[in-house]
Amino acid sequence: MPLYRVYILDEDGQLEGVLNLDCADDLSAKALAGQLADGYEVELWRLVAEFKFEDVQHRPRRRRKAFAP
Repeated sequence: MPLYRVYILDEDGQLEGVLNLDCADDLSAKALAGQLADGYEVELWRLVAEFKFEDVQHRPRRRRKAFAP
C-alpha cells in the first residue's frame, strides 16, 4: 500500500504538524486527509521514495548559514 504524508498548516501557512498515512489508494488518502483537516489547511503528499543513510560518511551535510560581515 502506498504511504502518504499529511502536512497540517496553521492560519499563517506555517507547518504545525505532520501525520503519516497508510492508505490503499489516492482517493482514500484524500478522503482521510479531509477528515483529519478539521478546519485546518492541509497538504497531502504521496511518498515515492525514502532514503536512509546507515553510513555516517554518506549522509548529506547540512549547509551552514552564511552570515554577512
